[in-house]
Amino acid sequence: MKNVILKSVLPAAVALLFILPQACNQSGKDQGQNETHEHDSLVSYKLTLNDGAKWKADGSTKKNAAILISIGERFSKKPNRTLEDYHVFGQDINSGINTMIKECTMEGEEDKALHLWFLPLLNQVSSLKNATDTAGLSNITSEMIHRLGIYKDYFE
Repeated sequence: MKNVILKSVLPAAVALLFILPQACNQSGKDQGQNETHEHDSLVSYKLTLNDGAKWKADGSTKKNAAILISIGERFSKKPNRTLEDYHVFGQDINSGINTMIKECTMEGEEDKALHLWFLPLLNQVSSLKNATDTAGLSNITSEMIHRLGIYKDYFE
């Protein structure tokens, strides 16, 4: 199971490092061809506070984070989870993050911090999507729910 997860998650994480920075801040408005939204490689970065303060999130990010957190809270209360339940949870989190990215207007260090928050979630979504049985999925979803919950520790 660990080999399957590593083989599927690692390439997805690397691909996301190139795709997500281009997707964020493309909320449907005309951004202009000369404007870019770039990040340094996030691989070596760790989510931290902004010099001891929480990062400022825009309104749509706050709304979408609340939705994601509520998805996690609902899932955590679900008894007797099936493989389909795990797949649906992963799809719901993926969809919520995609909406967050689409509506994102954050830039600079705040935006980079946001990416550092949700990138591990996307990696774990990949593990859920590729799962063929429920072995280990409870641990993965517990980590995801914890990750969702720390949003409030880092953003306001």
